[in-house]
Amino acid sequence: MSSLNIARLVAGSFAMATMLAASSAYAEAIKMEAKLDAAQEVPPTDSKGTGTALVTQGDPNGKTNGPLFRQFGKGVDISATDTLKYHSPGENAVNNNPTRVFPDMEQILANNTNAATGTCPTPPAPPTALPVATRECFSEFLPTSAWVGFLGDRTMNFRLTARDSKPGGGAIGFASTKVTVAPLAGPFRVTSQAQAQQIYGTTVQTITWDVAGTDVTPIGTTDVKISVISDQGETVLAESTPNDGSWSGAWPNVAGTHARVKVAAVGNVFFDVSDADITSIAAPTAPVGGSVPATLALTMGAPASFGPFTPGVAKEYTASTTATVISTAGDATLAVADPSTNAPGHLVNGAFSLPQPLQGLGVVKTWSAPTSNESVPVTFKQAIGVDDALRTGSYSKTLTFTLSTTTP
Repeated sequence: MSSLNIARLVAGSFAMATMLAASSAYAEAIKMEAKLDAAQEVPPTDSKGTGTALVTQGDPNGKTNGPLFRQFGKGVDISATDTLKYHSPGENAVNNNPTRVFPDMEQILANNTNAATGTCPTPPAPPTALPVATRECFSEFLPTSAWVGFLGDRTMNFRLTARDSKPGGGAIGFASTKVTVAPLAGPFRVTSQAQAQQIYGTTVQTITWDVAGTDVTPIGTTDVKISVISDQGETVLAESTPNDGSWSGAWPNVAGTHARVKVAAVGNVFFDVSDADITSIAAPTAPVGGSVPATLALTMGAPASFGPFTPGVAKEYTASTTATVISTAGDATLAVADPSTNAPGHLVNGAFSLPQPLQGLGVVKTWSAPTSNESVPVTFKQAIGVDDALRTGSYSKTLTFTLSTTTP
């Protein structure tokens, strides 16, 4: 497995730190202490210096109460004089990340681990100085299938040691955790996005990884979390997806520098990141569009005709026409009315009118959305009674159709 994620347990407690496994022949001075400082402690003036400053109350990394978390130290060369300083140059700067990974993330991003081959660069023979990168690779050496642990116990023990800075007397505390190594699994490695490249947001990308037996007993990790990490933060692509070695989906539409793909076990501590820096580019945008003028259009079809009325015979006659409607409004109403003052609502023949009213006046149809070239049937009915007196000639009325809206 490429790396281990050893996270903080609960607020006020601390993450478990790996004990560096550097050979004593090469580790001139390895600092593996994290430090706790009371929030009310007066900070040094150089609060943004070279990694020795404490958190201040006004610092966004600070806490209003309880202990302050200091990141784990790493291999450094320091003088005997510097070791006596309260803020030793070997101490790391504070940040708000409570997680320590093994090997450290800087090494992982630099591909300076033994994950790919199981080995670190061959160190030069003394008295040649050991290169820093080589020392760091050996200092946090991932166990291989050949590693049998202590008396056959393939367990890695991690400890965080912390001390407070109370003037006049302090205390030291520590916490430990264990990780059991499965000899036949791993290395779990991201195999895609291995070359430096630019990726535009929203493009479909396929992410692959070597499952390497982590999906079966004794590890049994069935799902992984996939995300993109960059200088700007982390964007989750899949909170949980099967640990089957492949996932396809849209690249996040965010800008990011030094981005990598991260695939992490769900319910376990191992993960890996892709091998090369990616520049994530938000997909460019350009406006395109058009406007729609407010439109209410009404076109009537052929006039409605009842045909001949038969006197002395009770009957209901039907006449119909159509209305073609175009509306860009949010709502619309089609209505028909008789605006005349001569026997309103009745068909007339000169001074004579039908005794019974014309049916079909009023609201014909309503809409709650736009419509285009919709043909609407309009039906009228006229009842003739057996005793209705009818005058020779044509009965008719000129009706008014209206298309209206309250939300143009």
